[in-house]
Amino acid sequence: MNYASTDTPPECGAGVRQSRRRSICAYPAARGSYPPTFASAYDTVSTEVRTGRKPAELSREFGPTAWTISLWVKQDARDGGRGDGGLTTAEREELTRLRRENRKLKEEREILAKAAAWFATESGPSKRSSGS
Repeated sequence: MNYASTDTPPECGAGVRQSRRRSICAYPAARGSYPPTFASAYDTVSTEVRTGRKPAELSREFGPTAWTISLWVKQDARDGGRGDGGLTTAEREELTRLRRENRKLKEEREILAKAAAWFATESGPSKRSSGS
C-alpha cells in the first residue's frame, strides 16, 4: 500500500520513511502497543511454549517476534509464581501507579514551597504594636 508523503500509515508511529513500493516505519508506534487480540494470543503462546513449541515457530504463526514471545512466557511464569524473581504484572502495575503518585506529590510539594516563599516576601514583616 502506498501512502502520500504527508500520510502516516496507521501501523506506524511518528517516523515514517517513504520508499517507492511501501512505507517503512522508522520508529515503532509505542512500546507494548499490541492490539487487544494479542491478549488472547499471549495466553495461547505461553501454553504452546510450555508444551514444547519454539518461540521462533510461534513468531511466524502469530506475528510478534520470538524475543517478544519469550518475554511473554517469562512474564506468564512470574505471574504464576514460577518465575525468576522479577515483578509480576500486578506488582509492576502497582509500582507504576506509586511512581506516578510520587511524581505528582513532589510536584505539589514544589508548588507549595514556591507559593509559601512568594507569600512570605509579599507580606513582609508585620508591623504590630507591642501593646503599649
